[in-house]
Amino acid sequence: MSEADAWGAGASEITLKELNTICKSLVDKREAKEALSQSLKEASEEVSALEYKILGIMKENALPTFKGEFGSISIKHNRSVSQPENFEEKLKFFGYLKEQGIFEEMVAVNSRTLSSWASKEIEEREKKGVFGWVPPGLKAPTEHQSLSLRKK
Repeated sequence: MSEADAWGAGASEITLKELNTICKSLVDKREAKEALSQSLKEASEEVSALEYKILGIMKENALPTFKGEFGSISIKHNRSVSQPENFEEKLKFFGYLKEQGIFEEMVAVNSRTLSSWASKEIEEREKKGVFGWVPPGLKAPTEHQSLSLRKK
């Protein structure tokens, strides 16, 4: 959907008064979104508290599963590991992955870190007059515009 379709008129047909109304609508929608986010946060905290309480009761009574009129609840056992704590530990881990022959499949870069790094590399090339270059293996970056809103 184009912007013109969204507001029923092209940008050149919008008056400053209408722009003010549209901006006010944005402020109102952001406030409504924030209220919903707060409600979601509160509900999530309540769910977590209930889950913690139920888990404690089930463990205390050695119940791996509990069936009731609502259905059944089971204790799941999940395992998670942390990232290596420092560069030395990271090198040890990478060495192990290489020994296992799975280094390329397992190593990943956080998308924000990748975008930040690649943007700097591209900007350096552009300062030297090289335009359109991207690091090998990456697609050309896309640019997104957004609004910065500061309330009175």
